[in-house]
Amino acid sequence: MKQYAMKPLALSLAVGSVFFSAKISAQNAGDINAGESVTNIILGAGDIQNVFGEAITTTINSGAYQYIYGNAQDTTINYRGTQTIQDGGLTTKTVIKDGGKQSISNGGVSFDTVIEFGGFQDVDGEAHFTTILSGGDQNVLVDGKAENTEIRGGTQLVSGQAVNTIMLAGIQDVRGEATDTQVYGGQQTVRAGAVANSTTLHEGGLQVVNAGGKTVNTTINEGGKTWLESGAQAVNNVNLNNNGQLWMDDGATADSVSNHGGVLVITGNNSGSGWESAHIDNLNVADGIIAFLPDNSHENFPALTIGNIEGNGQFMFNTSLADRATNFVTIDQGSGTFGVIVNDSGREISDHDDLTVNLIQDKQGDIDFYLGNEQRTTGYAVDGGAYMYTLYNQQDKDNLNGNIWYLGVLTDEPGNGGDGGGDGGDGGDGGDNGGDGNENGGGKPITTPSTDAVLNMATAPLNVMSHELDALRAYRQTLPMRSDEDRHIWGHYLGGYSRVNADNGAAFSMQQHGMGIGADRRNRFESADWVLGSYIAFSDNHVEHARGGKSKITSASGGLYTSWLQDSGFYLDAAVKTHRFKNQLSATMTNGQRTTGHWLRYGYTLDGEAGWRLMQSQPVNLTPYVRGTRFQVRNGDVSLTNGMTAQTGRSLSNKLEAGTRVGTQWQANTWSVKPYAHVAVVQEFAKGNKVVINGQHHITNNTDGTSARYGAGTIMALSAHTHIYAEAAYQKGRYIESPIEGTAGFRIAF
Repeated sequence: MKQYAMKPLALSLAVGSVFFSAKISAQNAGDINAGESVTNIILGAGDIQNVFGEAITTTINSGAYQYIYGNAQDTTINYRGTQTIQDGGLTTKTVIKDGGKQSISNGGVSFDTVIEFGGFQDVDGEAHFTTILSGGDQNVLVDGKAENTEIRGGTQLVSGQAVNTIMLAGIQDVRGEATDTQVYGGQQTVRAGAVANSTTLHEGGLQVVNAGGKTVNTTINEGGKTWLESGAQAVNNVNLNNNGQLWMDDGATADSVSNHGGVLVITGNNSGSGWESAHIDNLNVADGIIAFLPDNSHENFPALTIGNIEGNGQFMFNTSLADRATNFVTIDQGSGTFGVIVNDSGREISDHDDLTVNLIQDKQGDIDFYLGNEQRTTGYAVDGGAYMYTLYNQQDKDNLNGNIWYLGVLTDEPGNGGDGGGDGGDGGDGGDNGGDGNENGGGKPITTPSTDAVLNMATAPLNVMSHELDALRAYRQTLPMRSDEDRHIWGHYLGGYSRVNADNGAAFSMQQHGMGIGADRRNRFESADWVLGSYIAFSDNHVEHARGGKSKITSASGGLYTSWLQDSGFYLDAAVKTHRFKNQLSATMTNGQRTTGHWLRYGYTLDGEAGWRLMQSQPVNLTPYVRGTRFQVRNGDVSLTNGMTAQTGRSLSNKLEAGTRVGTQWQANTWSVKPYAHVAVVQEFAKGNKVVINGQHHITNNTDGTSARYGAGTIMALSAHTHIYAEAAYQKGRYIESPIEGTAGFRIAF
């Protein structure tokens, strides 16, 4: 990309058309007088040559000095060799090697110099078409000027002037003035008191303007970046094009910025001593982004003041609602429509009922804002701990002039956002991020997806326990009232799909796959048999949250069961079981990002059933029964990656079920089939389940109420000692529906 330009006619005549009186080929030549032309010169240690005429193809080695008063062409300056271009002197096609040095005095001129690694050029005169390779250095002094330089990895220190520079890599350190610089790679640094005029940044190029430095009429193209440090100035126009970046620290200023698909990043500290927001006089936005740099410490929240803004785009804010702190934008006047994007967080606000957070002060009040998301589409809420927040506006809120746009709690009654909030600290141009403590208005606050996911995971283990117990119950139905069998071993697959929508509105679906194995022994009495056994069960339970995300609960359990089977048909069943639940939560927040958490919980099951098997010898038998079950899971402490904490509390289920089974039997040779169906009413009594979010929000989490349960199954005897069985059931209630729940297994007697 090297620039080429027609050299002045006078210069061409000087280097190519002057008629010299003599041409000499010599090594270790002495002075070259005016009118003489000497070629193939080699200068060694101690040699000093003054060139008043013309030197062609010179090698300057260590300890040698050459002074140019006339012309020099095709010079190579090696380690510790020195060439000095005096007033009126001219060189072309010089190569400065490692350790070599070329000095251009005031009035001296060089063309087409290449500065290699370790080479050095001092410019107090003029240097044209210089190439600076990696490790090379060019020092442009106060009275010096470098034109059409190409920097390919070295350093150009500009205390004077640099014009038409192309940067591919390396550093241009501007302490004077740089004009028409094209930055394709590397970094242009503009120091205090220095000026960079008409700089263009391309992909990979970086411009850093220090405090007291100025960049004038800057263009930032795709992949390029300009960083205005605190106290730096962007004068006249900054054209920020597609995917280019302009960064502004606190106290940086810009006259006019045109953001056409680029990213304007505001960074700094608005809470320290001497704080001053970044400032832009005129900002024109066409589908551009104004983003505040995230600060994971939750301490620094930079602010921006704008004199006039027009167009459309997105403001990307960072907030710490727990600390009542946020970025703040102050606008004197403007027009257009802009999205407001606020980062989601699981951290909690100290009092969500009495808090609003101010984001924007539109003094004239003619700009429209809406809450958006990172996909740059219209959104309606942002996560703020346990509850969701949305964007509202109010005239002259909190003693701030104009239309104030702020975050308030989202409720199930549209239009209720909040009229005030707690003290929010500094916000923007002396603004107050908060309010006077007024309440947020009527309606029930809407929980965040993270909150709902925790509520889901608090409830789901009760479903896991219930399905595992129903599978055990299906096995116990295979036991005959009287038998000569002494011992059984058995195993089954269990699975199911259920949908839950708790009383708090937190909904999820769960798919279960597992297995159970056990063994028991039958003890015979005069008019009854007593069965005592033990078993273990394992299941993987996949929870899909209605508001996004998929979690998993891995269950491991074990327990004892017993049955008392009387000849009359009366029976009693009982079971006790302990559980271990490994919870792996993965939920999708409103902004599309994921939050995760892991924890353990433990629980127990108590189950009892009494029934009467009637008409056992008839083609159709009937078994009415009543059953009581208690499931309890201990509290689990939850910490999510988005900052949310929770205590699941004790999850409790107290169920009473009453129903009947109708069955028959088909016999053929050595095998038999016993199909059956059952119908029941199930009542859930537990109402005291509560989950605590972020240590302060106690949210009820119940699924109480009445449901109907229907099922069918079969028991098949393959031989006198081998049976297989299967059962499927459907349950529907106010809060829970299980479209399918089933088991299939075997029993072997010996």
